Amino acid sequence: MRNTALMVIVALIVGGLVGYGVGNAQKSITTTGSFPTVGIGGGPRDTTNALTSKATNLRLSLNKLLTEHGVLATLHLQAIYDGKDTTASMDEMDSNSEELGKTIESVYGNDAKDEFMQLWKKHMDDYVIYTQALKSKDTTRMNQAKDALHNDADLMGKFFNKLNSHISTSDAAGLVREHVDLTMSIIDAYAAKDQVKMVKQIDAAVQQAGKFADFLASGIVADKPDLFK
Repeated sequence: MRNTALMVIVALIVGGLVGYGVGNAQKSITTTGSFPTVGIGGGPRDTTNALTSKATNLRLSLNKLLTEHGVLATLHLQAIYDGKDTTASMDEMDSNSEELGKTIESVYGNDAKDEFMQLWKKHMDDYVIYTQALKSKDTTRMNQAKDALHNDADLMGKFFNKLNSHISTSDAAGLVREHVDLTMSIIDAYAAKDQVKMVKQIDAAVQQAGKFADFLASGIVADKPDLFK
């Protein structure tokens, strides 16, 4: 049986980091008045001279939801690794996913939301497979799950580019891949009882969630400027 104190410590850390990540997003808007340059390669750049309240709210909402997703996934996968009841953590993850889906729907409609939800659920299911394989020390299945998660990232990149030509397929896929790699590294550290590495990777995951949120928000505002006047 794992030490439940570790779960409590991690819950407190990641809970605080949600506020930290959104706080940094708010600070950046306050001090610069615009989105930062985002993307890895040829991704969307700053397309506004002064953000409207609608664009600001989109950015802050995506920062919050994507940071929460990372937090909830971390706690959910830890519970799976420990063989605990995951009903509550799964409900929390589903609620977070629904809010992300509604954000997509508000701009691109119900069909886009449905496709996003299918892809998002697939990557969460593959996290579970990875974690279960890690627990059973099944290296082959771990590698298969890792490949599946990277394929999920590629599909997500294509999805966002299909919706919005301002969002590069390769850049979006790269950011999702960063996200899944960080999540896997967190559960790896948890399994190894390496608290120092786990906290370091959680912090990196929060920073990465903010980068991904800014990337998406910038691209959406560039694509649908009339919605954010």
